[in-house]
Amino acid sequence: PSSLSLPVFENFDGFGWVRGTGGGGNSLIPFPWVRTPTPNVSNYTWHPWNSTVTSGAANTGPSFDHTGNGGNYVYTETSFPASNAISPTLESPCINLGNASGAIMEFWYHKWGATQGDMFVEVNDGSSWTQLLRINGQTQTSSTALWSKATVNLNRYAGQRIKLRWRATYGGSFTGDMAIDDVEIFEPIPQD
Repeated sequence: PSSLSLPVFENFDGFGWVRGTGGGGNSLIPFPWVRTPTPNVSNYTWHPWNSTVTSGAANTGPSFDHTGNGGNYVYTETSFPASNAISPTLESPCINLGNASGAIMEFWYHKWGATQGDMFVEVNDGSSWTQLLRINGQTQTSSTALWSKATVNLNRYAGQRIKLRWRATYGGSFTGDMAIDDVEIFEPIPQD
């Protein structure tokens, strides 16, 4: 199967990342990215959005993308019918680390809202999903607060093909929209 080679960069601005209408409905993401559930099953999923408005609900989500340049980001819409029964995921295409001696993933996240759930980053090396990172609860204090950077070491997967996914948990109400932007996966420069 085809896969992406390093370096990988996704800012969610390209063709195929289509913002939906209020609350994310009818949004589109490009193949081979995959999200569950799909918007026709539940609106509590990952949606592309942009900086023209906040994420769809008051008192939650970012007011702008990571760079502040009016680009897209992806976020979870926690308005009804969101519930604990659903844990939305956003899954990357296959990434080939076959020629890499190591790899790092960096991405930016924004988690503002009184009822933030947790965000998980997981990897699948062909056998099962394994948790790499957990970001608990609220991390920003307003919609205009700066985004936070996460760094994930992927060295133990060097030489393999992997998939990455972001998984959200529900915090109990509509003020739990969380977002990610500017995902980069690269081979680090060796240090002397």
